[in-house]
Amino acid sequence: MSAAFDDFGDPDRSPRAGGLARIAHWTPVVLIATAIVRIVHWFGDLVPIWLGVTVEVLMIVTMITVMVHQNLARICLRCMQEVKPDAPLRAQRKRGILKLWHLGQSWRWCSAWFGLIVLTSITRTWLKGSFGYDWHWVSAPMDVIFLLWIYSMVFHHRVSPWCPYCRRWDDGGDHEVTPTPDPTATKVA
Repeated sequence: MSAAFDDFGDPDRSPRAGGLARIAHWTPVVLIATAIVRIVHWFGDLVPIWLGVTVEVLMIVTMITVMVHQNLARICLRCMQEVKPDAPLRAQRKRGILKLWHLGQSWRWCSAWFGLIVLTSITRTWLKGSFGYDWHWVSAPMDVIFLLWIYSMVFHHRVSPWCPYCRRWDDGGDHEVTPTPDPTATKVA
């Protein structure tokens, strides 16, 4: 953990850091806005260029902020409050989403992602040259994978202690035996 990001999630200690944490917590809203704009884009030039660019830039800024928030800073109070009581069960039910997050951390995934971007660009250029129309729907698989990966990043952050693909926190060491409290014992004030 970097000392520069110690106050990242604490607006009381650093107003600038608190602002970055608020941006990171807006990820679900930005993700929904991006999905709507991208889906409308698949059906042609229905989205004004300024709106498309604004949403894409907002998504990139949010994604970078979330990565910093989740990887370099201490866990913030709001993140702890957003953990659902049934988080272990949710982690087991959505193993595929968690696996997608871990796949996205490998070089093979990044290479495949770059290949998909190049293939999409080549296909769109070829279709436009052949038929004289820009086939926006060709980018749909890339958009869906990207949006799912961003969702998996947010979901993984909330259930990471129960993720079956993460390293174990105990590292296989000796377990400390915790005695059970005696219900008949009296408290000493």
